[in-house]
Amino acid sequence: MPKKKGKGSKLARMSDEERARYLQHRAELELESKRRKQQLIAAFTKKEDSLSHLMQYASNEVEELWRQLNETITEYENNTGDKKKQYEYLKEQDDAHHASVAQYPKLQIQLQDTIKSLKQDTYALSQKREHSITEYKDQIVQMKKRTESLRQEFSMIQMLDATQLKKLTIISTSVLKVLNFD
Repeated sequence: MPKKKGKGSKLARMSDEERARYLQHRAELELESKRRKQQLIAAFTKKEDSLSHLMQYASNEVEELWRQLNETITEYENNTGDKKKQYEYLKEQDDAHHASVAQYPKLQIQLQDTIKSLKQDTYALSQKREHSITEYKDQIVQMKKRTESLRQEFSMIQMLDATQLKKLTIISTSVLKVLNFD
């Protein structure tokens, strides 16, 4: 950048009329600049006041809302104290019931196993009973056959004995006759 020349030399080269116009123009620019600065300061001050009012209003509103919130929370805690105790009691009861219900599947499995075992035992006993009945029926049939065989044998022996008795009677009668006649 070239070095600035002093203002004094610039003004010295100008004619009086140019200098007057230049100085007039500079004065107008400075006045305009001052006026703009004052406008900006006024606008800033106005905005700052407005913002300050808004912040004060918001702060008051926040404090009011905070107070209402605290009142609501306090009222809520007062109203829900009993309900909270009741909830805790019900929760304990529910947990106890859940624990109890959790035992039912184990108990159910145990009972199902017992039922299965009893069914198997019942089936085994039923099979054993059927086998015993069949054996007893076979024994009854064998006994009936044996009884019938013994009856027949006894009948035959009786008949044989009767026959032998008759023979002996006849022989003894004939021996007696022979003995008596002689």
